[in-house]
Amino acid sequence: MLQYFTTGKNGLLTTPDDHHDQPYWINVERPTSTEIDQLVTQFDLPKDYLTAILDDAEVSRAEQLSTTQSSQPILIVMQYPKLTTSKLGYLEFQVYPFALILVDQVVITVSNYLVLSQARDPPLISLGLDFSGSSLVEPYRK
Repeated sequence: MLQYFTTGKNGLLTTPDDHHDQPYWINVERPTSTEIDQLVTQFDLPKDYLTAILDDAEVSRAEQLSTTQSSQPILIVMQYPKLTTSKLGYLEFQVYPFALILVDQVVITVSNYLVLSQARDPPLISLGLDFSGSSLVEPYRK
């Protein structure tokens, strides 16, 4: 799924009516082979920049970060935590790859999972966690 974002007249992030307008950010979630091919062609990207995130075991790395040529796309692959339930029913965090690609005044974010549409963390109360008496929380209650 491709989502296009740009800044509106008020300076806020909006979705353009026509994605052929110059977007500043393209968010890609669970990319299809057609979407991958479209972005590779449109931005002249190496295909592995987009397919790397399809492997859950992909390691964090950066490519072309120290390049002096602004025409070269930059890739940063990071890991992000996602709260899951194990087969035994325990809550645990799994990490998954997330790509950040910088090219031609456009930021492209790529994930094999729904990130933006599930951006809210579950409330701590629903997990049965109580940090009210924690010394870690106290300094931030001012």
